[in-house]
Amino acid sequence: MALLATRLMVAAVVTRIGGASNITAYNAQGPTPPAGMTCIVYASPGDPDGVLGDPDRNVSVQFQTTCVGTTPNRRMLTHDPVVARLNR
Repeated sequence: MALLATRLMVAAVVTRIGGASNITAYNAQGPTPPAGMTCIVYASPGDPDGVLGDPDRNVSVQFQTTCVGTTPNRRMLTHDPVVARLNR
C-alpha cells in the first residue's frame, strides 16, 4: 500500500508541476526526459509519514525535484516556476 500511495503522490506532483508554462515534468522512474526546461520528480525512499487508509488524516510524502536546463540560467528559469507551483 505504501509503495502504491507514494507512486500516486509522485504522479500528483508531476501533474501539478506540469501546469507551469513550457516546463515538462517527469517521474524519475519513467522514460528519459528530453532536453529543455524539464523537472524530474524523485520519490524519497521509505514509508510515507501518516496513515494511508484514513482519509481524515494528512499524509506527508517527501520527494525531490531536479530542474534541468542547458545553461545555469535555463535551470533557474525552470526552478522558479516549479517552486511557485509547489508552494501554492
